[in-house]
Amino acid sequence: MDRFADRRFGEFASELARDGLEWDAFHYRNELLFSPVFQRVSPPLIRWIADYRGRILSREIMSDLFARHFSCDIIGNGWRSMLDRHDWKALADAAKRSPRPDPVPVRMRTLAGETRSGIVRMSLVVEPDEAPLWYGTIEDIDERYDCDRRALADALAESRQHYRWSVELSPQVPWTASVSGEIEEVGPRWQELTGMAPARARGRGWIDSLHPDDVDRTLAIWTEKLHSGDPVDVDYRLRLSDGGYRWMRSRASARRDAKGRIVRWYGTLEDVHAQKLAQRELADSEERFRLAVQSARLGIWDFDAVAGTRTWSREFRTMLGLSDTEPATSELALRLVHPDDRSRLAGMLDAVANGRMPPHFEATLRVHRADTGALRWIKSVGWSSFSDSGKPLRVIVTFQDVTEERNSEERIRWAATHDPMTHMPNRALWQTTLEEMTEQARRTGESFGLILVDIDDLKRTNDTLGHDAGDALLCGFAQRFASCAPADAMIGRLGGDEFGMIAAAFDNAELAVELTEKMLAKVVRDVDRWLRAGHDPGRVAINASAADFMQHDFADYVLAHLARCTIPPQQFEIEVTETVFLGRGAEQVERALHRLSSAGVRIALDDFGTGYASLSHLKQYPVDVLKIDRSFISNIEQDAGDAVIVDAIVKLGSSLGMEVVAEGVETVGQVEMLIARGCTIGQGYLMGRPRPWAAVRSRAA
Repeated sequence: MDRFADRRFGEFASELARDGLEWDAFHYRNELLFSPVFQRVSPPLIRWIADYRGRILSREIMSDLFARHFSCDIIGNGWRSMLDRHDWKALADAAKRSPRPDPVPVRMRTLAGETRSGIVRMSLVVEPDEAPLWYGTIEDIDERYDCDRRALADALAESRQHYRWSVELSPQVPWTASVSGEIEEVGPRWQELTGMAPARARGRGWIDSLHPDDVDRTLAIWTEKLHSGDPVDVDYRLRLSDGGYRWMRSRASARRDAKGRIVRWYGTLEDVHAQKLAQRELADSEERFRLAVQSARLGIWDFDAVAGTRTWSREFRTMLGLSDTEPATSELALRLVHPDDRSRLAGMLDAVANGRMPPHFEATLRVHRADTGALRWIKSVGWSSFSDSGKPLRVIVTFQDVTEERNSEERIRWAATHDPMTHMPNRALWQTTLEEMTEQARRTGESFGLILVDIDDLKRTNDTLGHDAGDALLCGFAQRFASCAPADAMIGRLGGDEFGMIAAAFDNAELAVELTEKMLAKVVRDVDRWLRAGHDPGRVAINASAADFMQHDFADYVLAHLARCTIPPQQFEIEVTETVFLGRGAEQVERALHRLSSAGVRIALDDFGTGYASLSHLKQYPVDVLKIDRSFISNIEQDAGDAVIVDAIVKLGSSLGMEVVAEGVETVGQVEMLIARGCTIGQGYLMGRPRPWAAVRSRAA
């Protein structure tokens, strides 16, 4: 069979030569090793059954090609006409030697008088109670050769086309190298690309086509792979036929024999110039982005949604006061965020984990640095990328420390809404708050308290003692005013010497009572000090609100203060407005006023004429003094109606035995008209302004 195989492939080679086929040795070698054509060859066949004397009892021709050469019927002894006598004897001898003899070669005569080679295979089958039978086949070997040749020719033609389409038309350049690394073969596109003939590229000639800067690196990698046997993958620039250079990628693997020894290297050369330029542009873009991030002092949080990995840049870690080894976890981020902002961050992290992040988002959070604990304001801006199916691919968030900007904004905002001297809210903020609370009170039906005060003679203080003294007075008053205010009150400096307080959510009655108690304590203390020093201040009046009388022991509370300092009740006066007579608790007010009056404390009805009190209240309550409201006094010289009202009040008070006092007297003309109408007592800036006791004593002296 070995000699037959040699002859057969020899005929195959000579046939190719006769056909004038040109074949590259590289392709012959691979085609002979791997072509499946040899497994597709199938010979013509006759199946037959004969008795023990050699007469054929039945036969079946399995191939139409067999009938093309032979027409005789082989039934019985007819088969002998096909064979030489020498072959008869060979078959008989084989049958005698063994029930399963080796195949017997025979020569068969054709219709055309030619002789064709064949092989007879047979086996004796013996069944119980039956005559033994021979089962056999006849193969036409020449026909098998013909089929083989045709199949090989077709396969070679197909292979040649395959080669043209897969190699010649492929953008890649195939190549092979010896065990030592010498190039043996290169594909046809090599010369098209480089202008170098394949013969010149063999051995180490291909190196001349490399860019000078890539030679050492490429050879170093090639040498290392020749020793290790690992696959080769290297990029380098190749000089083209026009003198320019393009990036190429060379890859190769070693083919080994049964013992694992390298037989040859097989590789390809691929044009990757476009990819290289794209990579370079991407690298340049990333470098520009990195420099921009550094110059802008930005931190980066990068989340790969596909791999599930988080990456924090070095700048971001520095911003948070973290080391490079600290793991980038959601738990760490939540731990550093201010408690009031923690729920917002948790919601954002949950959205990232569940793929619900919007394409763009922004947030500003407060963060405590891990190293110092300092509170910093961090602004984050994020972008999300998604696949065509809508699945999140990547989330990138930039972080910027905006603490200084935030503080600057706060300082600017504070300066726009606060008085720089007293640090109180200014008129603009105070007025805005007042308007908002007024609107809220109108909607809800709730109420709030409002106090307006001013500092008298501030200009005189500035003129006599200097503006520094005036500023000190304003700051001192502001501190005391703020100390008296409830925690939820809105206080402010409304102007040069004007201050205001809005008692937003607290009880008005409680505030009024608290103010009365503080005022009473200080007034009693001052009067006691003056009396002990030998100075009689005369009668001192304090205001009492309706809320004060709601205290069951108000009268006793006042009298107890006077008794504790041994101050005669006759030196005190309680001023009330007409509103204390109205509403629920009127009986309580009446009892308290009678208790104070019987003890010697004078009762004055303030702002008379502006309220809703009935004249019967003047009989019901122990009123000693009627105080005409300043709104009637200020226009008494110009408004005849105000003059008539003042005249009526003076006559009413005199008739009831009450002292009448005019409030807000500021001009000499007002004094003359009041005296002409019988009002001889007044108070106002014309007679004097509020001032410390020392100034009053000095002027009196």
